[in-house]
Amino acid sequence: MIITANTLLQHEKLREHAQYVLDNRGAFNARQDSLQREYGSFQFAANAGLPSDFWRAVDTTVVEATRAADGYEILEYLQPVQVVQSIGATVRQYVTSTDIADEVVITMSGHGKHGFDHTGYETDGDPVPMFRSGFGANWRHVVGLRDAGLDLILDSQRAKLIKHNKALVSYALNGSAEIVVDGKPGQGLKNHRNTVKIDLDASGANIDLTTATAEQWAAFLTTGAFGTSVRTNKVTKVDRMYVSYEIYGNLLKPYVVNGALAGTSLPAIGPWLAGMEVVPTYALVGNEFLAISLSKQYVSPIIAMATNVTPIPRQLPEDNYNFRILTGMGMQVKKDGDGHAGIFYGANFA
Repeated sequence: MIITANTLLQHEKLREHAQYVLDNRGAFNARQDSLQREYGSFQFAANAGLPSDFWRAVDTTVVEATRAADGYEILEYLQPVQVVQSIGATVRQYVTSTDIADEVVITMSGHGKHGFDHTGYETDGDPVPMFRSGFGANWRHVVGLRDAGLDLILDSQRAKLIKHNKALVSYALNGSAEIVVDGKPGQGLKNHRNTVKIDLDASGANIDLTTATAEQWAAFLTTGAFGTSVRTNKVTKVDRMYVSYEIYGNLLKPYVVNGALAGTSLPAIGPWLAGMEVVPTYALVGNEFLAISLSKQYVSPIIAMATNVTPIPRQLPEDNYNFRILTGMGMQVKKDGDGHAGIFYGANFA
């Protein structure tokens, strides 16, 4: 998540994150002004506080850099179901109910023996790790050419943000083996224990979606592995299927009926998609897809801190200008008490 006017309106907790950023920047500028007073000679003129238009450029760059990370569009798609929480919570847990006896006594008198049991509860949860990176500019560059120095900072920020966002996407999809909190592993959409895995290899569904015909696609979506998995999990609607560009290219091939061109395979299989949107992404490759039922019942990115850029206070005029990028994010994929899920990942697992 990033801080924008819209997201500030949608999430009360995010306003706390935004105030944190503003406080950090205010402290930085106060220290800059103090350096100016203490070391007032002209060669240290760059010690003045950074102007508001600089910070606007910083925040604009945060937004622009999201478009350069393959797969970030998946995180943006999940924004309506994300949960914003306190930075102090390192894991987000949830409770599922286990079964209760199905005993119901039917009599005319309204009496009859029956039990008085209660439901049980189980808990699951997901860690919320911090992502931290940094960039900076040598103080001499900033002193020598203030405008050029600020350009150097913004250019460095843009380059580092792309790397930072790639790390966010990687975690969102694959998690990290390094992250375990209270026995809960940090897992992503593709490898989460609650994601429904569909093996597309010969030992499983035995379908290559990069070459499959429209007829094979229709079977896969209905009576085949995908349709069966959706019905088994009692999902009424899968909203979007992300596919590799290899799969998407196959869906754009000409579709011929009785020797005549009838468009491409994608609209041809439309009736069997049941309203599901098919979207390509470079975050997936080859025979690989990720299908999402967009509901908090099944998935929620957990945001403990929106991506932000804050300066590190300088103590001396010769200190470099350094900035840190922080994000607190986890990925929660859920199953209900009956073991039903709404995230589906298909690939060749053999």
